[in-house]
Amino acid sequence: MDWFRAHHGITSDTKWAVIARKSGQCIGTVVSVWIAILDHASQNEDRGSLYGFDAETIDALYGYDDGVTASIITALETKGVIFGNRIVNWEKRQPEREDNSSERVRRFREKQQSAEVQQKEDDSSNCHDDETQCNALKRNVTHCNAPDKNREEQRREENISNIHKTPTHVDFASENRRDGRVDGLFEKFWDAYPRKESKKAAYEKFQRLKPDDLLLQKMLNWLAVARNSDQWQDQTKIPHPSTWLHQRRWEANTPPNGGMIRAPAQKVNPWEKINNRLDAMLAKEASEAEEAVL
Repeated sequence: MDWFRAHHGITSDTKWAVIARKSGQCIGTVVSVWIAILDHASQNEDRGSLYGFDAETIDALYGYDDGVTASIITALETKGVIFGNRIVNWEKRQPEREDNSSERVRRFREKQQSAEVQQKEDDSSNCHDDETQCNALKRNVTHCNAPDKNREEQRREENISNIHKTPTHVDFASENRRDGRVDGLFEKFWDAYPRKESKKAAYEKFQRLKPDDLLLQKMLNWLAVARNSDQWQDQTKIPHPSTWLHQRRWEANTPPNGGMIRAPAQKVNPWEKINNRLDAMLAKEASEAEEAVL
Protein backbone atom coordinates (compact mmCIF):
# COMPACT_ATOMS: atom_id res chain seq x y z
CA MET A 1 0.00 0.00 0.00
CA ASP A 2 1.37 3.41 -0.99
CA TRP A 3 1.16 6.26 1.51
CA PHE A 4 2.30 9.80 2.32
CA ARG A 5 3.38 11.44 5.59
CA ALA A 6 1.21 13.84 7.55
CA HIS A 7 3.27 15.57 10.25
CA HIS A 8 2.09 16.03 13.83
CA GLY A 9 0.00 19.17 14.23
CA ILE A 10 -1.20 19.20 10.62
CA THR A 11 -4.75 19.95 11.77
CA SER A 12 -3.70 22.82 14.06
CA ASP A 13 -1.01 24.50 11.95
CA THR A 14 -1.24 28.27 12.43
CA LYS A 15 -0.87 28.97 8.73
CA TRP A 16 -4.34 27.49 8.11
CA ALA A 17 -5.84 30.53 9.84
CA VAL A 18 -4.14 32.80 7.28
CA ILE A 19 -5.21 30.59 4.36
CA ALA A 20 -8.78 30.51 5.70
CA ARG A 21 -8.89 34.31 5.94
CA LYS A 22 -7.47 34.83 2.45
CA SER A 23 -9.84 32.29 0.86
CA GLY A 24 -12.90 33.25 2.89
CA GLN A 25 -13.38 29.65 4.07
CA CYS A 26 -13.32 27.99 7.50
CA ILE A 27 -10.17 26.25 8.79
CA GLY A 28 -11.78 22.79 8.67
CA THR A 29 -12.51 23.22 4.97
CA VAL A 30 -8.93 24.37 4.32
CA VAL A 31 -7.48 21.31 6.11
CA SER A 32 -9.75 18.89 4.21
CA VAL A 33 -8.72 20.39 0.86
CA TRP A 34 -5.03 20.25 1.88
CA ILE A 35 -5.33 16.52 2.69
CA ALA A 36 -6.95 15.97 -0.73
CA ILE A 37 -4.06 17.85 -2.37
CA LEU A 38 -1.45 15.74 -0.52
CA ASP A 39 -3.23 12.53 -1.51
CA HIS A 40 -3.35 13.55 -5.19
CA ALA A 41 0.28 14.72 -5.24
CA SER A 42 1.46 11.48 -3.62
CA GLN A 43 -0.27 9.36 -6.26
CA ASN A 44 1.12 11.36 -9.20
CA GLU A 45 3.92 9.69 -11.13
CA ASP A 46 5.84 12.91 -10.53
CA ARG A 47 5.25 12.93 -6.77
CA GLY A 48 4.50 16.37 -5.38
CA SER A 49 2.91 17.62 -8.61
CA LEU A 50 -0.69 18.86 -8.73
CA TYR A 51 -1.00 18.01 -12.42
CA GLY A 52 -4.52 16.77 -13.12
CA PHE A 53 -5.98 17.97 -9.79
CA ASP A 54 -9.63 18.93 -10.38
CA ALA A 55 -10.88 21.51 -7.89
CA GLU A 56 -14.50 21.15 -9.02
CA THR A 57 -14.45 17.42 -8.35
CA ILE A 58 -13.36 18.09 -4.75
CA ASP A 59 -16.14 20.67 -4.38
CA ALA A 60 -18.68 18.08 -5.53
CA LEU A 61 -17.15 15.27 -3.44
CA TYR A 62 -17.18 17.26 -0.19
CA GLY A 63 -20.42 19.12 -0.89
CA TYR A 64 -18.75 22.54 -1.09
CA ASP A 65 -20.05 25.46 -3.14
CA ASP A 66 -18.53 25.97 -6.57
CA GLY A 67 -15.16 27.68 -6.36
CA VAL A 68 -14.37 26.83 -2.71
CA THR A 69 -11.46 24.51 -3.51
CA ALA A 70 -10.14 26.86 -6.21
CA SER A 71 -10.13 29.79 -3.76
CA ILE A 72 -8.16 27.74 -1.21
CA ILE A 73 -5.60 26.74 -3.86
CA THR A 74 -5.19 30.41 -4.81
CA ALA A 75 -4.60 31.30 -1.15
CA LEU A 76 -2.06 28.46 -0.82
CA GLU A 77 -0.20 29.82 -3.86
CA THR A 78 -0.24 33.33 -2.40
CA LYS A 79 1.15 31.98 0.90
CA GLY A 80 3.90 30.11 -0.97
CA VAL A 81 2.76 26.61 0.02
CA ILE A 82 2.17 25.77 -3.65
CA PHE A 83 4.39 27.09 -6.43
CA GLY A 84 4.61 26.16 -10.10
CA ASN A 85 1.77 23.59 -9.73
CA ARG A 86 3.85 21.70 -7.13
CA ILE A 87 3.81 21.43 -3.34
CA VAL A 88 6.80 23.37 -2.03
CA ASN A 89 9.46 21.29 -0.20
CA TRP A 90 7.72 18.02 -1.10
CA GLU A 91 11.03 16.14 -1.40
CA LYS A 92 12.14 17.47 2.00
CA ARG A 93 8.97 16.54 3.88
CA GLN A 94 7.98 13.40 1.99
CA PRO A 95 10.62 10.63 1.68
CA GLU A 96 10.96 8.41 -1.30
CA ARG A 97 8.71 5.39 -1.13
CA GLU A 98 10.11 3.48 1.80
CA ASP A 99 8.89 0.12 0.59
CA ASN A 100 11.87 0.14 -1.78
CA SER A 101 10.86 -2.47 -4.34
CA SER A 102 14.40 -2.97 -5.71
CA GLU A 103 15.71 -3.80 -2.25
CA ARG A 104 12.83 -6.16 -1.59
CA VAL A 105 13.38 -7.98 -4.89
CA ARG A 106 17.05 -8.40 -3.99
CA ARG A 107 16.15 -9.89 -0.59
CA PHE A 108 13.60 -12.17 -2.24
CA ARG A 109 16.20 -13.54 -4.67
CA GLU A 110 18.67 -14.12 -1.85
CA LYS A 111 16.00 -16.02 0.05
CA GLN A 112 15.30 -18.14 -3.02
CA GLN A 113 19.00 -19.01 -3.37
CA SER A 114 19.19 -19.88 0.31
CA ALA A 115 16.13 -22.12 -0.04
CA GLU A 116 17.72 -23.94 -2.99
CA VAL A 117 20.88 -24.60 -0.97
CA GLN A 118 18.80 -25.90 1.94
CA GLN A 119 16.83 -28.14 -0.42
CA LYS A 120 20.04 -29.71 -1.71
CA GLU A 121 21.21 -30.34 1.85
CA ASP A 122 17.85 -31.93 2.70
CA ASP A 123 18.01 -34.19 -0.38
CA SER A 124 21.47 -35.28 0.66
CA SER A 125 20.27 -36.07 4.15
CA ASN A 126 17.42 -38.16 2.75
CA CYS A 127 19.98 -40.59 1.37
CA HIS A 128 21.52 -41.30 4.78
CA ASP A 129 21.28 -45.03 5.58
CA ASP A 130 20.26 -44.65 9.21
CA GLU A 131 17.46 -42.17 8.51
CA THR A 132 14.23 -43.42 10.04
CA GLN A 133 10.89 -43.46 8.24
CA CYS A 134 9.48 -41.10 10.85
CA ASN A 135 12.21 -38.53 10.28
CA ALA A 136 11.74 -38.75 6.52
CA LEU A 137 8.00 -38.17 6.88
CA LYS A 138 8.63 -35.20 9.19
CA ARG A 139 11.05 -33.63 6.70
CA ASN A 140 8.60 -34.03 3.82
CA VAL A 141 5.83 -32.40 5.79
CA THR A 142 8.09 -29.46 6.69
CA HIS A 143 9.23 -29.01 3.10
CA CYS A 144 5.77 -29.19 1.53
CA ASN A 145 3.98 -26.96 3.98
CA ALA A 146 5.71 -23.59 3.86
CA PRO A 147 4.21 -20.95 6.19
CA ASP A 148 1.38 -18.95 4.67
CA LYS A 149 3.29 -15.80 5.51
CA ASN A 150 6.18 -16.78 3.23
CA ARG A 151 3.80 -17.64 0.40
CA GLU A 152 2.05 -14.30 0.71
CA GLU A 153 5.37 -12.47 0.73
CA GLN A 154 6.46 -14.39 -2.37
CA ARG A 155 3.34 -13.29 -4.23
CA ARG A 156 3.97 -9.67 -3.23
CA GLU A 157 7.56 -9.85 -4.46
CA GLU A 158 6.40 -11.28 -7.80
CA ASN A 159 3.95 -8.41 -8.19
CA ILE A 160 6.70 -5.90 -7.44
CA SER A 161 8.96 -7.57 -9.99
CA ASN A 162 6.22 -7.25 -12.63
CA ILE A 163 5.78 -3.57 -11.84
CA HIS A 164 9.46 -2.98 -12.63
CA LYS A 165 8.87 -4.30 -16.14
CA THR A 166 6.24 -1.64 -16.87
CA PRO A 167 7.55 1.65 -18.29
CA THR A 168 6.54 4.49 -15.98
CA HIS A 169 8.22 7.55 -17.51
CA VAL A 170 5.84 10.30 -18.57
CA ASP A 171 6.94 13.40 -20.40
CA PHE A 172 5.15 15.98 -18.26
CA ALA A 173 6.93 18.79 -20.06
CA SER A 174 5.19 17.89 -23.33
CA GLU A 175 1.82 17.37 -21.62
CA ASN A 176 2.01 20.77 -19.92
CA ARG A 177 3.23 22.60 -23.03
CA ARG A 178 0.98 25.60 -23.64
CA ASP A 179 -0.54 26.48 -26.99
CA GLY A 180 0.17 30.08 -28.02
CA ARG A 181 -3.03 30.27 -30.07
CA VAL A 182 -5.13 29.09 -27.11
CA ASP A 183 -3.31 31.57 -24.85
CA GLY A 184 -4.35 34.45 -27.09
CA LEU A 185 -8.00 33.35 -27.19
CA PHE A 186 -8.04 32.84 -23.43
CA GLU A 187 -6.67 36.32 -22.70
CA LYS A 188 -9.54 37.82 -24.72
CA PHE A 189 -12.01 35.76 -22.72
CA TRP A 190 -10.32 36.68 -19.43
CA ASP A 191 -10.45 40.41 -20.25
CA ALA A 192 -14.19 40.13 -20.95
CA TYR A 193 -15.11 38.05 -17.90
CA PRO A 194 -15.99 40.33 -14.96
CA ARG A 195 -14.92 38.05 -12.08
CA LYS A 196 -11.13 37.65 -11.98
CA GLU A 197 -10.52 34.60 -9.77
CA SER A 198 -8.60 31.31 -10.19
CA LYS A 199 -7.10 32.14 -13.57
CA LYS A 200 -5.09 28.92 -13.74
CA ALA A 201 -8.17 26.74 -13.17
CA ALA A 202 -10.08 28.75 -15.76
CA TYR A 203 -7.28 28.30 -18.32
CA GLU A 204 -7.31 24.52 -17.86
CA LYS A 205 -11.08 24.41 -18.45
CA PHE A 206 -10.76 26.73 -21.46
CA GLN A 207 -7.97 24.64 -22.97
CA ARG A 208 -10.04 21.43 -22.69
CA LEU A 209 -12.75 23.01 -24.87
CA LYS A 210 -10.28 23.16 -27.80
CA PRO A 211 -11.54 26.66 -28.58
CA ASP A 212 -11.47 28.49 -31.89
CA ASP A 213 -12.44 32.02 -32.97
CA LEU A 214 -16.08 31.04 -33.50
CA LEU A 215 -16.48 29.57 -30.01
CA LEU A 216 -14.78 32.57 -28.43
CA GLN A 217 -17.13 34.95 -30.25
CA LYS A 218 -20.16 33.03 -28.92
CA MET A 219 -18.79 33.41 -25.39
CA LEU A 220 -18.08 37.12 -25.81
CA ASN A 221 -21.57 37.79 -27.25
CA TRP A 222 -23.16 36.04 -24.26
CA LEU A 223 -20.96 37.92 -21.78
CA ALA A 224 -21.72 41.26 -23.41
CA VAL A 225 -25.37 40.79 -22.46
CA ALA A 226 -24.75 39.18 -19.06
CA ARG A 227 -22.39 41.95 -17.87
CA ASN A 228 -25.23 44.49 -18.09
CA SER A 229 -27.82 42.32 -16.35
CA ASP A 230 -29.08 43.16 -12.85
CA GLN A 231 -27.87 39.83 -11.49
CA TRP A 232 -24.26 40.29 -12.63
CA GLN A 233 -23.91 43.68 -10.97
CA ASP A 234 -23.30 41.71 -7.73
CA GLN A 235 -19.88 39.99 -7.92
CA THR A 236 -20.99 37.25 -5.52
CA LYS A 237 -23.68 36.16 -7.98
CA ILE A 238 -21.26 35.80 -10.88
CA PRO A 239 -19.96 32.20 -11.13
CA HIS A 240 -16.23 31.54 -11.06
CA PRO A 241 -14.85 31.58 -14.62
CA SER A 242 -13.78 27.92 -14.33
CA THR A 243 -17.32 26.97 -13.28
CA TRP A 244 -18.85 29.01 -16.11
CA LEU A 245 -16.62 27.25 -18.64
CA HIS A 246 -17.09 23.79 -17.17
CA GLN A 247 -20.90 24.11 -17.26
CA ARG A 248 -20.83 25.67 -20.76
CA ARG A 249 -23.08 28.49 -19.60
CA TRP A 250 -22.80 30.33 -22.94
CA GLU A 251 -24.95 27.60 -24.45
CA ALA A 252 -27.89 28.70 -22.27
CA ASN A 253 -30.81 30.12 -24.24
CA THR A 254 -30.65 33.48 -22.47
CA PRO A 255 -28.16 35.20 -20.18
CA PRO A 256 -29.12 36.14 -16.57
CA ASN A 257 -32.43 38.03 -16.04
CA GLY A 258 -33.81 36.59 -19.27
CA GLY A 259 -31.45 38.70 -21.31
CA MET A 260 -32.75 41.98 -19.92
CA ILE A 261 -30.09 44.62 -20.46
CA ARG A 262 -29.80 47.57 -18.17
CA ALA A 263 -29.75 50.82 -20.11
CA PRO A 264 -26.39 52.45 -19.51
CA ALA A 265 -26.55 55.83 -17.82
CA GLN A 266 -26.16 58.64 -20.33
CA LYS A 267 -23.46 61.20 -19.64
CA VAL A 268 -24.84 64.74 -19.62
CA ASN A 269 -22.68 67.67 -20.64
CA PRO A 270 -23.10 70.39 -17.93
CA TRP A 271 -22.62 73.19 -20.54
CA GLU A 272 -25.40 71.70 -22.62
CA LYS A 273 -27.73 72.01 -19.61
CA ILE A 274 -26.84 75.70 -19.18
CA ASN A 275 -27.32 76.44 -22.88
CA ASN A 276 -30.72 74.76 -22.85
CA ARG A 277 -31.83 76.89 -19.89
CA LEU A 278 -30.60 80.10 -21.55
CA ASP A 279 -32.41 79.19 -24.76
CA ALA A 280 -35.61 78.62 -22.78
CA MET A 281 -35.26 81.96 -20.95
CA LEU A 282 -34.60 83.90 -24.16
CA ALA A 283 -37.52 82.24 -25.87
CA LYS A 284 -39.78 83.15 -22.96
CA GLU A 285 -38.61 86.82 -22.94
CA ALA A 286 -39.11 87.08 -26.69
CA SER A 287 -42.62 85.69 -26.37
CA GLU A 288 -43.46 88.16 -23.58
CA ALA A 289 -42.06 91.10 -25.59
CA GLU A 290 -44.09 90.08 -28.61
CA GLU A 291 -47.26 89.95 -26.53
CA ALA A 292 -46.51 93.44 -25.05
CA VAL A 293 -46.21 94.97 -28.54
CA LEU A 294 -49.54 93.53 -29.59
